[in-house]
Amino acid sequence: MALKLTEHAARLAPAGETRIRIAAIEARAAARIGDHELALAAIDRMRQAREETPLHDEVEQFGGLLTFPLAKQDYYLGGTYTLLGMYKEAHQHSTAAIAAYRSGPREERSYGDEALAHIDLITAGILQGDPTGATTALQHVLDLPPQMRIRSERHVTDRPGGAPCARRRRHSSSGSSSPAVVTG
Repeated sequence: MALKLTEHAARLAPAGETRIRIAAIEARAAARIGDHELALAAIDRMRQAREETPLHDEVEQFGGLLTFPLAKQDYYLGGTYTLLGMYKEAHQHSTAAIAAYRSGPREERSYGDEALAHIDLITAGILQGDPTGATTALQHVLDLPPQMRIRSERHVTDRPGGAPCARRRRHSSSGSSSPAVVTG
């Protein structure tokens, strides 16, 4: 259903952040259901939309949640690439999102997206056999003050694709230190 809605929305969206967001949503939805070809095609449409000259969009003028800044675009790409199992790209975009949120304008910072980008780094680290990188990313999430935590911050094994990750960790000596960090 989400993919049909993004298809319809893409035909109506003006050039600019709205069109970019729709392609990003489509890519993530396709990745969630395992349609790699459609996800990668949507990422290509997202990149094409970034190159277009934006039209005046009254919705974007409201700002806040109705905008789709580069940090959020990288966050979406990182999450999508994580779902696709393309961990090098996931790491690149998740790291870029975190850096952009930390250094960008305060009004564009999304602590939830930043924390979830760390979750993508944790997933990529574990599935690439980099428990040190995963543990470092996990520590950032665990260090968040309680008032900055969001419900969506779940243990890596609760995410799509997380079960294979948990099985690998149980059978891998390199991943044995990560659960200790989670359980304290």
